[in-house]
Amino acid sequence: MNRKISPEMLQEVVRMSAEGLQLEQIILFGSNACRQPIQTSDLDLMIIVSGFSEPDHRREQKAYACVSAIEIPKDYWY
Repeated sequence: MNRKISPEMLQEVVRMSAEGLQLEQIILFGSNACRQPIQTSDLDLMIIVSGFSEPDHRREQKAYACVSAIEIPKDYWY
């Protein structure tokens, strides 16, 4: 079994992130971006935001809260 992320799942991640953050860009990288996920693969995202004046840890909390309901392993880079 692999953990390939469906286009619908990715659209949901983008939608939920856009609702809570001022997105400039989301970059998918890692095994799912290369279309080579394995059973232990997670979702690797780089989320680029603008206009966020709070401390880094607040931005991370807010970004994680946006997509925490999606039950897949994920890594974030800010």
